[in-house]
Amino acid sequence: MAVYSVLIEPNISITQEDIDEFQDEPQTFIKNDLEESDSETRRRQCMKFVQQLSKKFPSEMLALVAQQINTLLALYCQNRA
Repeated sequence: MAVYSVLIEPNISITQEDIDEFQDEPQTFIKNDLEESDSETRRRQCMKFVQQLSKKFPSEMLALVAQQINTLLALYCQNRA
């Protein structure tokens, strides 16, 4: 879990810049994401790393990602504004 929360999570989290870009041009943001035009970024490389880990360790990665999703949902429920 330590590697996930220290190495992967910060690099795949949505940033304020992402939010601003999505709000300015949502179609372009989604198109770029689907086309993986950010193939050289840390985020894309971390996502590929998570995909490979998920293939080799499916149950462990499912537990880690599910735990992270639940944590983020709990944070959202505490502060919906």
